[in-house]
Amino acid sequence: MKEMMFSLDDIKRIMEIDEIIDKGLGNNSISQEDIEVLLNEGREKYMEILEKENY
Repeated sequence: MKEMMFSLDDIKRIMEIDEIIDKGLGNNSISQEDIEVLLNEGREKYMEILEKENY
C-alpha cells in the first residue's frame, strides 16, 4: 500500500477555500477577482498534493 505524502492540513485548506467561495457566492459578498485568487490557491495546493503523490 502506497503511503500518502500529503497532510490533512493540505486537504483542510482546499476544503476551506471551497467553503469561502460557497459562502461568498451564497450571499453575494465575493468578487470575481477574489474567486480567482482563491481558485488559484486551491489549484496550487492540489498540484502540490499530486506532485507529492508521484514521488
